[in-house]
Amino acid sequence: MNQFHVYNHYLKQRQRYLANQKIPNELRNLLSEQPPRMEALATEVEYLVLDFETTGLDADTNTILSLGWVEIANFTINVASAKQLFIESPSEVKAETAVINHIMPEMLQDGISLDAAMTQLFQAAKNKILIAHGSMIEAAFVDEYLTQKYGVSDLPVMWLDTLAIEKSMALAVNKDADIDVRLSETRKRYGLPEYNGHEALIDAIATAELFLAQSTRLFNKQHPCIGKLYRLSQ
Repeated sequence: MNQFHVYNHYLKQRQRYLANQKIPNELRNLLSEQPPRMEALATEVEYLVLDFETTGLDADTNTILSLGWVEIANFTINVASAKQLFIESPSEVKAETAVINHIMPEMLQDGISLDAAMTQLFQAAKNKILIAHGSMIEAAFVDEYLTQKYGVSDLPVMWLDTLAIEKSMALAVNKDADIDVRLSETRKRYGLPEYNGHEALIDAIATAELFLAQSTRLFNKQHPCIGKLYRLSQ
């Protein structure tokens, strides 16, 4: 049955993507290493947990204000790897989003270009599985950037989604489950502390903690394989 696994669909998509001669070297470098085996234990790979703060949820009409990420290696959060970048676009700040993420125009005046930020992100993401809470948002903004920059989209990096994992766990217990899967509310169910503020780096660290807590609840003291985590994320 492995040939029908969603992970194998991802591998085929990746092969087709790399066969495209138009793929720029920056992206080929990101995808240069072979992805982990479906059966590989979660402790055998490294992760980059990330979060974007944006002017809205629609990647076609909104922009990225900041990026934050932190690495997980050996199923341990590497706090020393934590990074946050602000994008220079003070005119893009909207009053309604500033209330939520507290990003003000003056905070972006000393920011860096989106190109520079994405280059750093791709360098940090090399040979890692990406994790986000509601990863479809981050993936959409990455795709929009690649479409505008290179004319390509659907970057075949592997995403694990803590929001989707939480939904999958709830539905496995009760197919009619209707739970609040916002990051803060999900963390509460695991007894994780509440973080003040709402910014990219804080949310990335909060998501990293949630991912480890979910894995512990799902598999007790055993470490899951990548194939199972990826299937739960779909």
